[in-house]
Amino acid sequence: MGGDARKRAQALADALTDDGYAASVRPVGNGDFAVQLCQGHCPIEQVAREYPQLCEAETAAFSKLLGVHVQRLATLAQGEHVCTTVVPVGVAPLHPGARRVLKHSNSHN
Repeated sequence: MGGDARKRAQALADALTDDGYAASVRPVGNGDFAVQLCQGHCPIEQVAREYPQLCEAETAAFSKLLGVHVQRLATLAQGEHVCTTVVPVGVAPLHPGARRVLKHSNSHN
């Protein structure tokens, strides 16, 4: 998914929509520093309510795909009306070493 994080987030939203997640990208404030990746539908919502690790794994996959550390704010599985993930767009991509540290720290949660 080359290009900057904003373009990668839009490409991810398009792919998620193709898979039934009704995803979109919206600016946070003026959009210079972050965008929100919103998913209005989740085909695995019922299972994710029982196994929230699915949402955690999806968030980690988004970070890896987008090359930046993303933050999940809300999920449909937790009763929110939309899954919301903040994607920083005004930062440099993660260095591979930083990805390993994040992966290691996330595995202990």
